[in-house]
Amino acid sequence: MFKFLFKKRIEDIQAGQLYSQVLAQSRQPAFFGAGRFEDSYDGRIDLLSLNLAIIIHNLRRFDAAGQRLGQALYDVMVEDFNIAMREEGLADTGISRRIKPMVAFFYGRLSALSQALSEEQDLHVFVKDRVLGEQGEAGFSARFADYLHRNHIKLSQISLEDIEKGHFEFEALEPG
Repeated sequence: MFKFLFKKRIEDIQAGQLYSQVLAQSRQPAFFGAGRFEDSYDGRIDLLSLNLAIIIHNLRRFDAAGQRLGQALYDVMVEDFNIAMREEGLADTGISRRIKPMVAFFYGRLSALSQALSEEQDLHVFVKDRVLGEQGEAGFSARFADYLHRNHIKLSQISLEDIEKGHFEFEALEPG
């Protein structure tokens, strides 16, 4: 009976591995700098959110199994935020107060990116208007929009099993 309580769900293990893969991708130096994502906590969270949003958006096509993995991936992200804040010395009350806006930000990114992908909107406009804004370098905005599009297409063409096992690599950001 107690084995059930302590047994980790397979989705949790897969989500942890997938999250590590997304986290590594989101730390690539090519994404950061002047006219790109700000190399700060907020900038890194923004990029991580967009990379996770591409995956979660594509998991939605797999019904219940995709939803479970998407939820597990979200849970791992929230737990990672929690750990990072604890390492900064924040108390439980400070953590819950700071997690709420981060979660709202993530859902906003997920919703906006999903809408843009579903409606086949121009991702360059999405990136320029909703992600980088006026401070975004035009060339980087276009390359990042292409990056999002190529990774969305790649994920939309592979199986749930391949996503679960992390049998894909993110397409690289084109140099510029």
